Amino acid sequence: MHRYFPAVFGRTFFTAIYVVCISLEAIPEEPASAERLGQRVRKLAQTYIQSQRMVGLSIAVIDGDESATIHLGRTSEIGPPPNDQTLYEIGSISKVFTGILLADAVNRGEIRLDQDASELLPAGVTMPRWQDRPITVLEIATHRSGLPRLADNMPSLHTANPYSDYTSALAHEFLSSHSLRRAPGDKYEYSNLAFGLLGHWIGRKAGKDYDELLQQRLTNPLGMPDTRVVLNPAQTAKLATPYDAQKQPTSNWDFADMPGAGGIRSSIVDMLQFAQVHLQTPQNKIGAAIELAWQKHHVGKNGESSMGLGWHVIGDGTTRVHSGQTGGYHSIILINRETQSAVVVLTNTATDAVDALAVELHERFSQN
Repeated sequence: MHRYFPAVFGRTFFTAIYVVCISLEAIPEEPASAERLGQRVRKLAQTYIQSQRMVGLSIAVIDGDESATIHLGRTSEIGPPPNDQTLYEIGSISKVFTGILLADAVNRGEIRLDQDASELLPAGVTMPRWQDRPITVLEIATHRSGLPRLADNMPSLHTANPYSDYTSALAHEFLSSHSLRRAPGDKYEYSNLAFGLLGHWIGRKAGKDYDELLQQRLTNPLGMPDTRVVLNPAQTAKLATPYDAQKQPTSNWDFADMPGAGGIRSSIVDMLQFAQVHLQTPQNKIGAAIELAWQKHHVGKNGESSMGLGWHVIGDGTTRVHSGQTGGYHSIILINRETQSAVVVLTNTATDAVDALAVELHERFSQN
């Protein structure tokens, strides 16, 4: 039914390729209590652990007035099961947070969506243009800037920690030497580079680094204390061990000074709170930013995704979605305001197999 979900770091997957082998009839049609909701989600999710496709799994679901968190597997091969406080890298779901921070900056008058992005650059840095056509902030936030997915000057790209030493200075060097292949706004092209820079520029305008701004303006006021880029020692102890697609231990990903494309860590209980505030938006500055980011800022045509600020809008026109993957984690979030439902799945294994589970749960709730 849905055309596609954009996955982290430029990959796109089609829901049609999944063979969903668990019947939707496993969930009864009558409304369930939070406990029964959790039991039924667990029954569906257990298959993914039993199939040995991932090590650990945390799920949050909202179905109207009911919500539940469910945990399966382990935080490491010999570790304890995950719980509400277990932390995961959420990868490109970070772009949704960056989109909201952008919306907040717009509402504060710090940045304009129609602004020439070159106005956000430090002195001496040149933004590529197409003839006389500049790249706007909105085109960056909707993946229509014309900038590539990745820059060609990443020193550690082919290592287990590819973004660790890719600084804004290197990214700005790339911008100054890059030539666009097409006019900005002409075509959708998913860009980690552009979103990483966008997050960095939003911080510069506010006089703060990205992580500080994220916590001050968004996650702390929303009651999401474990959602941040840099973890303190107590939080580090709660971080699930990362595993690659072959379930081999691998490295966590670090980001130099541009984490806005994929550097945030979070817990399932924090992400449940994040989903909830999108269904019941607070009447304050954060709520106003969430609303601006939620809006459709580009209507996709000819198979392209419609876009909010960071959000992708899938085929039903109402569900916002983003997935994420780093070297040892995968994540996905879907939110539908019409059905008052949401699904978040976090795993400490770099596999998008759980997306099928998230899609199935989403489709069940969106039929209510």
